[in-house]
Amino acid sequence: MSPSVIGQFPWYTRLFGGKQGARSLHFLGLCAFALFIFVHTVMVIIHGAPHEFAAIVLGSYNANHELGLAMGLTGISLILVFHLVIIWFSLRYRRATQRLLGKVVDPFERVLSRVIRLTE
Repeated sequence: MSPSVIGQFPWYTRLFGGKQGARSLHFLGLCAFALFIFVHTVMVIIHGAPHEFAAIVLGSYNANHELGLAMGLTGISLILVFHLVIIWFSLRYRRATQRLLGKVVDPFERVLSRVIRLTE
């Protein structure tokens, strides 16, 4: 999408010192986000996963720790399985995936492009 964004907003490229500057900032942001996730995962493990899962999932430190841990791990497992199924589907049925994503994304792109044109 970079060429279309640059075509619509030429000043945007200069804001970050060119494409490479924007890519570098994006990469640094990705690294910071990965570090954030890693540190917080380690903190949950250090403080006691069942205790912390109960607080995260059930909203209370006094809740049933085993239930919180089971619900949290079940949620993570479901997300992982969903992710693997979607990867398999997208690699097996590339054209169908493209059409499906087009049906989902195109309405948002049309609305966004109208809003941008109206504000200029």
